[in-house]
Amino acid sequence: MVTIRKFEQSAILLTDSKTGQNFAFDFGVFSQAQIPVLPKLKAVFISHEHGDHYLYDNVIAMKSEKIFSADEPHQDLTSKGVEAEKIKDNDVVGYGAIEVTAFEVDHGPISKPISNLGFYIKIGDKNILFCGDMKVPGVVPDIHYDLTLIPVCGGEVIMNADEALSFLSSLRHPGVVVPLHYHGQADPQSGAKFYDYASHKFDVKVLDVNDKLHLT
Repeated sequence: MVTIRKFEQSAILLTDSKTGQNFAFDFGVFSQAQIPVLPKLKAVFISHEHGDHYLYDNVIAMKSEKIFSADEPHQDLTSKGVEAEKIKDNDVVGYGAIEVTAFEVDHGPISKPISNLGFYIKIGDKNILFCGDMKVPGVVPDIHYDLTLIPVCGGEVIMNADEALSFLSSLRHPGVVVPLHYHGQADPQSGAKFYDYASHKFDVKVLDVNDKLHLT
């Protein structure tokens, strides 16, 4: 079994029940207060440098065994003497119970020149798609997903409900769909609105902060 625990914005914690290993993704400024409640971490993954996804103090406080990061946070960490591994488009990294394939994400008008990543995650026997801050759909692995994590808050740089629904419809099998990128400065009702918009077609689960979902 794999458990996902949601935090603010796009911050998530994945736990593999077989090994007991925990993996954190994109704990930015809005999730700073949550760091003390996290369990021991095997690895931290950072999709891009924006403050709602990356905060240096959070990464240090997490005390994980390993840090995998997009280019700009990697530069920041290593310039301060913190050991981290840089990941880029098409990189495949395995660590403990997890294997992550990075892919470039179009973050709308603020995409360039920084690196923006999404992640295809294999953990336990589950396939998970973490879309990062996707605005314009790109090419992702064409496989059967057990879980798709997708931003839905809208605006110029994040998918709105209609764009997210269209992207999900292009996937072979998105599995359970968990909307992300709210509980920060974005519209806190984005998740509920997306549920109303998309649950007729997909298995949408809206999680509040600290809510858990078990993939069995």
